[in-house]
Amino acid sequence: MTKHAIEGFRPEPVEADRKSRESRLLAENLGLLQARAEEIISRPECFFCQLVIAYISLPMISGEGPIPLGVLLQLWREGELQEPCSHCGGTVLVCGAGGDPFSGEHSWWGCCPDCQTWQNGSAQRFEDLWLPVRERRMQLPAAEIRPLDLETVLELLRQG
Repeated sequence: MTKHAIEGFRPEPVEADRKSRESRLLAENLGLLQARAEEIISRPECFFCQLVIAYISLPMISGEGPIPLGVLLQLWREGELQEPCSHCGGTVLVCGAGGDPFSGEHSWWGCCPDCQTWQNGSAQRFEDLWLPVRERRMQLPAAEIRPLDLETVLELLRQG
């Protein structure tokens, strides 16, 4: 007998040190990224920067997949994808989430810019995490863009 499983989006495997380096860079530079959000949002090659840790994973529901840096910045600015920081009392900026909206099983992960700690947890209502991402991603234009990686985006911001 063959078993079939329906799984949500899974990012391509990446080297552990790349994920660690990118997580560290993001934690150390969240303030800079937020302060220069308009510049990032206005430049497609920066807007579509794809972080290896930024995605939504949902089985059987549209709207899953990678979350571009520009979408994260827009949603954070609008007060979406935020959870209380259990470490310092600040606000964790959620970078990704996964789970099953039908069962209620889910988790999110993100970083607090105040204490630079990575945390995870589960929101009271999972749809509060994935619906804003889905709606924003549905508004994105289809375009052939070569996005920059996070290190290059940060270099551009520091130069300008």
